[in-house]
Amino acid sequence: MPPKEEPGYIEALRKKTETLLKEVQHLQEAISPELARLEDQSQAGDQELSQLEHALTLKADGHFDLRISEDEMVCTADFYPPTPNGAPIDPDKVQERLHALGVVHGIDWEGISNALVACNIDRKEVLDVVVARGTPPTPEVPAHYVLEERFQQKKPLPIDSEERVDYRTLSPFTIVKKGDLVARLVPPQPGMFGRNIRGKEVPYPTEPIQLLVGGKNLETREDGIYATADGVLKVQEGKVFIEEILLVSGNVDYHTGNIDFPGNLIVEGDIQEGFQVRSGGTLLCNGTIYASDILCKGDLVVKGGIIGKGKSKVIVEGSIRVRFLEYCYIESKGNVYSEVGALHAIVYTLGQFQTGKKGLVVGGKLYAQEGITVANIGTLSSPKTELLLGNDYRVHRKLEWIRDKSIEIIVKLKEIDQALKREPQNSELLALKENLQKNLKSLTEASQHLIHFLTRNETARLNVWGMIVPGTYIEICNVSFIVPRTLKKVTLYLNRKMGRVEVQPFTTNES
Repeated sequence: MPPKEEPGYIEALRKKTETLLKEVQHLQEAISPELARLEDQSQAGDQELSQLEHALTLKADGHFDLRISEDEMVCTADFYPPTPNGAPIDPDKVQERLHALGVVHGIDWEGISNALVACNIDRKEVLDVVVARGTPPTPEVPAHYVLEERFQQKKPLPIDSEERVDYRTLSPFTIVKKGDLVARLVPPQPGMFGRNIRGKEVPYPTEPIQLLVGGKNLETREDGIYATADGVLKVQEGKVFIEEILLVSGNVDYHTGNIDFPGNLIVEGDIQEGFQVRSGGTLLCNGTIYASDILCKGDLVVKGGIIGKGKSKVIVEGSIRVRFLEYCYIESKGNVYSEVGALHAIVYTLGQFQTGKKGLVVGGKLYAQEGITVANIGTLSSPKTELLLGNDYRVHRKLEWIRDKSIEIIVKLKEIDQALKREPQNSELLALKENLQKNLKSLTEASQHLIHFLTRNETARLNVWGMIVPGTYIEICNVSFIVPRTLKKVTLYLNRKMGRVEVQPFTTNES
């Protein structure tokens, strides 16, 4: 039989039970939200799994989209591959869609086929495929002139044997000669209509052409534009013309290269050392010419001077006017005027040589057929100055050449005679001697013939309004005279009757 409960035992058990129930209730309240969250996640997982299972059972066929450009000249397509269970894109569907859109021209079936292989077989998206392209129109080209290629293309760099570029031979100027074909006529080219992808005709445009128009010193003929004068070719705003005067705004140097111009030439600056300048007309240089070879068919005017450094030549068909001459070689068929004078210069002229009122000639040689008028000749400490008047320097130079060659032949003949003393029957030496004797005779005859053309002006005079120093060598028509003492304000002339050079006071009317 169970023990009899004490009165307080039931109460204590009740309290313990109530406490336990409260703790369980608190625990339930605490875990209820977490249980709810886990329940939701479980339901979401079940839904995703259900969706995945559903997706695996779905199938999508391959498909494509077509786009036509605004000008209806291009149709492009995007191709999308099918799912594993889907059907591939049917080429016939592509054709049907194209026809439905009115695309009938320029369809690229090969490009479409390649895109379908990549899409249906390789399961790749193929985007922006040009499936049709229209035929563009061909523009109409009107008749027009184009410059000849030799006036358009740059010249190749001049390279010497050591593969060095001589930039002095490069020139920015385009030189033409009279009669040159400057621009040829390009006949008109008709335009052709195009066609868009919907088969509609596309009109052709007219191609814009920069039309060349012949200007000054040019003549337009049936086949092209021809030069009517020598000069420099210029093209400005579609007009082509020829300037008979070439203006060089700066120096003649590596920027301009050597210049060979058939007309008149103006150089605003200097002509630098080592360059070559050729002018078919007058050459005006506002600076100085430094050791450059000059060939001028007209007159030469140099506002500065000519400094030759003993290694360049200036040859002029007309007259020469400069400020000074220094260590240079000059040839002129006209008069030569040097304001300041000439220092160790070699001057040949068929005209007169003249200096300014204070001009000085020191050293060198002056050959002047028509006479010389200067202020002063030589200084007491300067080298001898030689002045030759009245003769044609061209004949004089030929006679000097004949003299030098004759001396060479005579020397060679003496050597052969010495050899013949040892071998008098040597046929080779005898033949050589005979040949040299014939040449010597020929040179002698040429000299005798030329001598009649040497003297051109027996009235040529040397006028000195200042001073001429002793030792100066003067020759008038092959009659020589060496100044014995200082002479002032004198004129030297040839006394033909006496056959000598005489001196008389200088008067202004003799200049």
